[in-house]
Amino acid sequence: MRQVTGWFIRHPTALSEEDRAALKDVLARCRELDRAAGHVRDFGEILTGRLGGRLPAWTDAVDAAS
Repeated sequence: MRQVTGWFIRHPTALSEEDRAALKDVLARCRELDRAAGHVRDFGEILTGRLGGRLPAWTDAVDAAS
């Protein structure tokens, strides 16, 4: 699980082809993890892009998915 978590928190471009393929396989087998990965990616975009105005909508989306 630690490896999958590492894949989640790293920028997608920082993953090797092998890691990207393994993550894609894991996410294809677990809808909940796929949803969580999407939220993590979206949050990363908000942080790195300094897009704080998107945070309320992101929070609402995460709450709605719970």
